[in-house]
Amino acid sequence: MVLHVVGFLTKFQIPILSTATTVTSQNPPELEGLKHILPHLGVELWRLSVVMPIGQAKAANNFLDGNQMISLFRLH
Repeated sequence: MVLHVVGFLTKFQIPILSTATTVTSQNPPELEGLKHILPHLGVELWRLSVVMPIGQAKAANNFLDGNQMISLFRLH
């Protein structure tokens, strides 16, 4: 999804200074690809946040397990 939005904005020469991704148990496989693609699209800052067990996220049970958390910390 983020690539569609960034692509749309860059098509119209709108600079993208930063983007944010909420990391859930479902999307860690996509992070490595985003890490390499976003700078080529002009994104200067990529912020990651881990989903927190509050509100609707609490019921969704999309929290990272220990191995996913370790992989996230190794992503640099």
